[in-house]
Amino acid sequence: MKSSKTIHMTEGNEVMQILRFMLPMLVGAAFQQLYTFVDSIVVGRYVGPVALGSVGAAAGIVNLFMALCVGLSGGVNICAAQSFGAGDEKKLKQVVANSVYVTLASGLVMGLIGLILARPILLLMGTPAENLTYALVYMRLVCGAMVITAAYNTISQILRALGDSVTPLIYIVISSLINVGMDIVLVYIFLWASQVWRSRLLWHKVYL
Repeated sequence: MKSSKTIHMTEGNEVMQILRFMLPMLVGAAFQQLYTFVDSIVVGRYVGPVALGSVGAAAGIVNLFMALCVGLSGGVNICAAQSFGAGDEKKLKQVVANSVYVTLASGLVMGLIGLILARPILLLMGTPAENLTYALVYMRLVCGAMVITAAYNTISQILRALGDSVTPLIYIVISSLINVGMDIVLVYIFLWASQVWRSRLLWHKVYL
């Protein structure tokens, strides 16, 4: 189970080991916040204030689902770390295997709840009518990928339980950069396409 990225807390200087383990987690947490931050910037600048308000309207329930994913993966982290620390490889494999089933099931349930009940939840939260359409789109997009989000958090916590906090950082940095690029490209493409479509409709109304 040893690798160059694994940090063994019982070996060497304790303070340095904790710092080496903690710093990648702090950087990863900062990059994780980049998702919503960049979403808000791109939507606010290129789509408009109504769409930006819609992202904020859906953020509450989205953050709740994210918190559930983090809580679930935190439980997996504790069980995996205990097994790894005790040197019980058999139990560690059982923890990892069971966490896969629980993660997939919970991710699917949260995703389906978000997809099916998005409108009632947003209406219950008092979402303004002008924000409802964009909020529904944003919430359903995020909830549609909830299984992937849950899987990432669980895998990251298992790796951290094994003393590897660098690999999860690499994953989140790559995914954050992809998210930034796709945000800009897709929003620009969809805006350009919608403008072309509107101009064609206007042309037909005027000349036909």
